[in-house]
Amino acid sequence: MEVDTAAARKIVEEFLAAALSGRTDALVRMLADDAISVGDGGGVLFSLPRPVTGAVRVARFLRGLFKPSAAKWSLIGGKPELFSTVVNGVPALVLTVEDRLVGVVSLEVTADGIAAVHAQVNPAKLDRAAGQWGISEHGEPLTVPW
Repeated sequence: MEVDTAAARKIVEEFLAAALSGRTDALVRMLADDAISVGDGGGVLFSLPRPVTGAVRVARFLRGLFKPSAAKWSLIGGKPELFSTVVNGVPALVLTVEDRLVGVVSLEVTADGIAAVHAQVNPAKLDRAAGQWGISEHGEPLTVPW
């Protein structure tokens, strides 16, 4: 099924605005009640050992994850640029630092809201995505308040 890139961008922009707001209520409204967040840092970057489940817990986790900080930026090599795209048929947020792909956050959307948030920041698993990103047209980065 072809995903409408304009609709995907709208979802990603709303998700990013809610995640960067510093408040959980906006995220909770976007998430399905039984939402799940899963991350893979590959032991190189921080990720939780188990999935986070439930809209409130996922929203709290994402609020902290997306809170900008120099320490987080240092771990990935600098202040990231964020792009909206479609990855594996779902809306996604791509993070780059100096044109180097450093993370992909994909959003599984259902009629009930965002059912799953998958964050891939494991450098060993980003090689294929980085290759695809390098040859794709990805437009301008999203505007973020940092």
